[in-house]
Amino acid sequence: MTCYFSPHPMKTSRFAALLTLSLGVAAVSVQADTFDYSYTFNDGVVATGSFAGSLSGNLVTNISNATVFENGVQQPGPMFIESFDAGASHYVDSGAVASLNGLQNNLLFINVDLAAGDVNETAFFGSVTDPAVLNVISSSSIAQVGDAPIDEEQPANSSWTLTDVSRAPDAASAFALLGMGLAGLGAVRRRFSK
Repeated sequence: MTCYFSPHPMKTSRFAALLTLSLGVAAVSVQADTFDYSYTFNDGVVATGSFAGSLSGNLVTNISNATVFENGVQQPGPMFIESFDAGASHYVDSGAVASLNGLQNNLLFINVDLAAGDVNETAFFGSVTDPAVLNVISSSSIAQVGDAPIDEEQPANSSWTLTDVSRAPDAASAFALLGMGLAGLGAVRRRFSK
């Protein structure tokens, strides 16, 4: 006699729902958040862009995928992500940090590998606002190749904004999730009404 195991349908659907939920939570938890940044210089030049990173308290670390716009014009990339090493007095390819309030930034988004000695950059945005390291915010665009940076100044906290744009889902994603949830509820209801 052959016996086939047939699990209870209610237990199976609960298991499937829990499995789907846990996979969704796991997928979200390993993704980095996306941040938009903006800094307005005293003369009105605005540096903006975005990057991915991990938020912990006031600090964003593990920064990647940076973009730089100057007055709305995207600067050529890809952007290397570097930080200033005060002990060695030069930039390095690791350790970039952004802070929500702008007072602990140590980052340089630049379209050459400055840490490796390439000094032929055509665009960058740097913000090193920890006075113990270096206290300057600077930016340059391709229009200023060979010149001093367009702007370099002591940072003004009121000019820096950093927004975690991945925390709130966009409307299309929210409606898609709502639609899938309603479809799932409808399917479960039809299954049990038979």
